[in-house]
Amino acid sequence: MKHQRIKRTFALVLALLCAVSCAAPALAAGQEDAGAQIQAYVQEHEDTLAGMAVSVFDADAVEYEDYFGFADWEAGVPVTEDTVFDWGSITKLTVWISVMQLWEQGKLDLAADIRTYLPDGFLTRLKYDEPVTLIHLMNHQGGFEDAVMGMETPDERDILPLEDYLYRYQPAQVYEPGTVTAYSNWSTALAGYIVERVSGEPFYQYVQNHLFKPIGIEHAALNSDLSDDPWVKERRLALRGYDTKGDPLRGPFEYLVAYPEGMCASPLRELRRFAQELLKPDTVWFQSPETYYEMFSPTAFYGDTDLALNSHGFWHIRCYAVPVIGHGGNTSGCSSKLMLDPESGRGMVVMVNQQQESVFTHLMAETVFGKGEWEKPDYRGWLESARTTYSGLMKVYHIVSTFSPANAERVYESDFCVRGTSGGVEKICSCYGDFLVRTPGEVLPMSLMLGWGALGIVFAVAALLWKLIACLTRRGKCPVDGLAVSAALLSLAVAGMLLPFAISLLSLDMWRPLTYRLWSIGMLVLMIVLAALVIRGLCSFRKLGTKGRKALRVAVLIAAAGIAANIAYWNLFMFWTA
Repeated sequence: MKHQRIKRTFALVLALLCAVSCAAPALAAGQEDAGAQIQAYVQEHEDTLAGMAVSVFDADAVEYEDYFGFADWEAGVPVTEDTVFDWGSITKLTVWISVMQLWEQGKLDLAADIRTYLPDGFLTRLKYDEPVTLIHLMNHQGGFEDAVMGMETPDERDILPLEDYLYRYQPAQVYEPGTVTAYSNWSTALAGYIVERVSGEPFYQYVQNHLFKPIGIEHAALNSDLSDDPWVKERRLALRGYDTKGDPLRGPFEYLVAYPEGMCASPLRELRRFAQELLKPDTVWFQSPETYYEMFSPTAFYGDTDLALNSHGFWHIRCYAVPVIGHGGNTSGCSSKLMLDPESGRGMVVMVNQQQESVFTHLMAETVFGKGEWEKPDYRGWLESARTTYSGLMKVYHIVSTFSPANAERVYESDFCVRGTSGGVEKICSCYGDFLVRTPGEVLPMSLMLGWGALGIVFAVAALLWKLIACLTRRGKCPVDGLAVSAALLSLAVAGMLLPFAISLLSLDMWRPLTYRLWSIGMLVLMIVLAALVIRGLCSFRKLGTKGRKALRVAVLIAAAGIAANIAYWNLFMFWTA
């Protein structure tokens, strides 16, 4: 197989590189150790690797840097120093550094109500009287539910201006500000918009002028369509994306409309330069080292402890032998990680062209920072990720954000976690977000609703198959009776409800806001029709003669009501949220 031949060749080259690295007397001891351990690690796990670029460094020098695998396995295009990867959410750090620059200049107050810097009436879904501040946004504690709709698009023509996106797709505020850490892409994009309004420059241009150019970054694109660097855009579009097993992704390249939260792309060397600057107290980004030290001072903590969780947007990653500050990133085709050890002054960046990858972006860092050990929280109950959606078309996302007692341990399998409370909310606190402790009674309504819908689906499929079999056995004689009509309607509703999940599993490009809107309008029509079917059935129930017909009618009504109730409960009819 071509894939296997390429992998065997890659392994041979990797072994030769390792031998050369071990034999080179000119290497410093630290570089030799880092290089040898990383190369050994890659060789051990190369069966799942597509392509990777990695660098270990201090503020002034590169300790180790190398490139592995392929930017395009099928075409045999290797990863090189000019291969462009996505930064993903590492891009968020450009927002927070920009905010700190403007704070230093006296143009922003981190403790002020963010509405001070926004157009009048811009935020329309606030629930709590406590004002949201920039510190809240930096800590991901603004209280907003997760926002998914409209965030990305495969077509440049669908990209909205940042202000329009933020206003149109506002998430509801569901937690009191400062009480729950719920990772929020929308909040970060909002902070980028505030930088844009206060500075008078488009956010991407501000970053190019005040962050990238001053430290010599030549090729990094940040705008939603990557138009601020055509060289980067051409190479990024040529990069092939893969899953965690190394199989090609079928979906198209996605442009981020909310681009300050994760659109930046560049070769490894540019991300490394960016990371090196973060190790310099006398960085050119700030007028005074005091601002640098302020940026890395803690602004949020793990639960009730004094262990820092976040420092002005920089996460404290505590799953290694030494405390690390940084950020990870994932896009529709890449994963990345930036990690800094303030104690030793060393850092590491990893970029791969694989979606949701962790073997190399997360676990490989143990070769540099050591393997951490920590006591896991003593808890086995129901957990719910604070990063979830409570309203609108994506409310169904709530299902996968809830963990049963049997699966709760995976929450803190590979990440440092602490059990604590905040604002009366009991939770498991981890890097990037909280997991809220839920009682069985709180989970029961969702479970009952899903069970009712499942019964309706089973009945719909069974009734449809029954009628089809009856038609075949009667040699084409298919009377259109009440059961046939009901089965057809129920099956249509089931197919409509499950369509997005089928499309998602197939990784097809179909779901854009307009398509979602049309789909949800269809769900609204079906919900009304099913409700009418239930009402009509109840009104004519007494007219039915035999017990068998009445039992069949009851089954139809339960199924129809269950499917209609699920459409309503999961907000699948809310076309205006698309």
